[in-house]
Amino acid sequence: TFPDSLEGTLQNRMFNNCSSLKKVTLGRGIQGIGTYAFSMCTALETLVKESPIATIGDGAFYECKHLKKIVCHFDESTGMDPEVGSENDPYNSAKVKYN
Repeated sequence: TFPDSLEGTLQNRMFNNCSSLKKVTLGRGIQGIGTYAFSMCTALETLVKESPIATIGDGAFYECKHLKKIVCHFDESTGMDPEVGSENDPYNSAKVKYN
């Protein structure tokens, strides 16, 4: 879980190949996800976004084959679609749920 006080973009390859990561909660201060930030996180199942994300770098969710659910804690009408880079098929095909 990333606290709301952490601001900016997650660094490139920040959690690359972290095979034990199952759920990620991005606080309100996170505005972007760097290139290959979560690539090869083969156990990652759920991404929770506390606020809209502007950009998702190339391959940020590359080979995250178990990513099935994205939970958004903001109104769908206020959430902009992020600019999603290439090689992010798991992110693009995950089921999005707005709370």
